Amino acid sequence: MSDSFLDLMDQYGVTKDDILVPSRIEPPTVEQEEPIPVRSESELVDKGGKLKKKDLYEASNLRTIRRYMVSRRGIQYNDKSDEDVVEDFMDHMRSFNTNIIKHRWRSKTHHKC
Repeated sequence: MSDSFLDLMDQYGVTKDDILVPSRIEPPTVEQEEPIPVRSESELVDKGGKLKKKDLYEASNLRTIRRYMVSRRGIQYNDKSDEDVVEDFMDHMRSFNTNIIKHRWRSKTHHKC
């Protein structure tokens, strides 16, 4: 190592061992929470009325959506922001509806053949 670099190391209290000897970095410990169980589909789905996106942020709707997303996508949805939960839920429902329409169309055209 050059003398100027060694001088710089001395200035900041860094030794050769600090740089050359590998040290083990311990991974952080993460406490896992148990997912909120869903007992029945009726807990998740209210088949009456239509909701606007802003309605999804109401406490009771958000709680239901969060439990649904935990049951479908994993425990990380317990800690996600309300905005992320609602956006992911909306994306999931769009995908779900698209798949239903696509498969329904395929089954109708397949039966005609």
